[in-house]
Amino acid sequence: MKLSNDIASGYRRIKIVNSLSAVLGTTFGGRDGVNCIYYPRKLKDDFNGLALYLERQPNHRREREQADSFHADGVIDSTEEKDSTLLCCYTDPVTEFWRNEDAVNLGGGFYRAKRGAPILRFSVGAIWHHAVMGAGKGTPKFVHRGPIQKPGDPLRLLLVAD
Repeated sequence: MKLSNDIASGYRRIKIVNSLSAVLGTTFGGRDGVNCIYYPRKLKDDFNGLALYLERQPNHRREREQADSFHADGVIDSTEEKDSTLLCCYTDPVTEFWRNEDAVNLGGGFYRAKRGAPILRFSVGAIWHHAVMGAGKGTPKFVHRGPIQKPGDPLRLLLVAD
């Protein structure tokens, strides 16, 4: 599948904003079925050194994503539901996603792509806020994955706020 960093081109479900307050103040849904609020920004510092430092620490946590494990986030546990997640990737590789129109629901919150669907990517340093399962009627789920990483690949430095 083809990777693309061109997220905005004709895709109405991602609302691009120009500030963190707009990320937090913009709502999902609406006429276009917005399921992601995106704030593209450039980082002033290089966080690769921090990622390397953290990787050498004895208690660092590394999660590996499996190939084709695109999913829509959902219920945290049996008693608490969330409706959104806020993320920022400080190093490459960044989160990948499909347009909802290109995703086929396999059940259980997992998806596969329609033939020829491009894999889209956010940019390093960008902040995005996406809807999850349970975000409300009329708001499509945001279908995404952490990029596939192999042993020896650099650590992915990711901030996640539920």
